[in-house]
Amino acid sequence: MSSVKAVLRQDKTNSRGEAPVYLRITVKRKSTYKVIPGVAVSPDDWDDKAERIKKSKRIGNYVRLNNLIIAKKLEAQNHIVDVEGGVKPYRPNEIKRAIAGYSTVNFTQYATDYVEALGQTPRYRSYQKAKSAPFQITGLCTKRFAVRGG
Repeated sequence: MSSVKAVLRQDKTNSRGEAPVYLRITVKRKSTYKVIPGVAVSPDDWDDKAERIKKSKRIGNYVRLNNLIIAKKLEAQNHIVDVEGGVKPYRPNEIKRAIAGYSTVNFTQYATDYVEALGQTPRYRSYQKAKSAPFQITGLCTKRFAVRGG
């Protein structure tokens, strides 16, 4: 049985008395914790049963923060469904990376996408300068590894 629950880590309060909100992800009776970045609230403003931030005058954007918590819980649950369905192997660090939004794109793909996005902006000179950089770096890497490997 797998579960995802939002918990307030009161043992990690900051100087203002706010505690960060973590996701507790339990798969195969092993729990891992992942912090939800940017979400820290006072223990008085946290509802344990509903796993959300209470309506408060101190927190003006509580609705947005609650939506962020729900979105992160859904990301974790989607990853768990893939794990339980046999699509992906269970690795706690991969669940954390999926929630954090880390990309698995390599450098050359990232650089190529960046240059394409730069081409859509009115900064034509910057686009011209950056256009050849990914190919030059790829060429240098392949030459270096070809010399060392051969």
